[in-house]
Amino acid sequence: MKIAIDLDKTVFYCNSLAYLIANKFFQNENPRKFKYVYMHNANTKSNGLINKMIEKIIIPCNYSKYKNVEGSVEAIKYLQRQGHELYFISKRPNLEIFNNIVYKWFEENKLSTNKVVLSCSNKVEYCKFFEIDILIDDFEKTCELAKANDINVFQFKTKEKECWNEIVKKIDKINEKQNQTDEKSLANNELL
Repeated sequence: MKIAIDLDKTVFYCNSLAYLIANKFFQNENPRKFKYVYMHNANTKSNGLINKMIEKIIIPCNYSKYKNVEGSVEAIKYLQRQGHELYFISKRPNLEIFNNIVYKWFEENKLSTNKVVLSCSNKVEYCKFFEIDILIDDFEKTCELAKANDINVFQFKTKEKECWNEIVKKIDKINEKQNQTDEKSLANNELL
């Protein structure tokens, strides 16, 4: 299955003033406009007054400001081992200073970064366009909109200790049902 997972407050926390300021300044002015950027070093924004201010004047964001959400790394590794196609999708700004830290977070936790999407102005449209089966996100409005568009959604609630364990169990059940449906369909085709 294709699973899209939000980054901030879902897999890690970033308690950085620099991140909060950049997130405020780099929001898409039209949230209905479908825009996203795959995270690669070649297409990150490194120029501009805001970025320079963040890098030099405010607090340079560092890896130590990123804390794992309890159970997130283990759950992601499990989903990868199960063969799910994982997309990490975020509205966070596509700025070099933050991208380097995100890469370091993935590297330190030994996670694949093949499909990391930043500056995604409309996660639901992205999920529909790329035929995502499940979205895991902490933002209630995004979850409600995804449900309204027939996307399986797990709203991540960071105060729940066992949230990732519950999400993984539910994904396993969905996957099991889908496999049973596929097996029945295959059996019916063989009878024809």
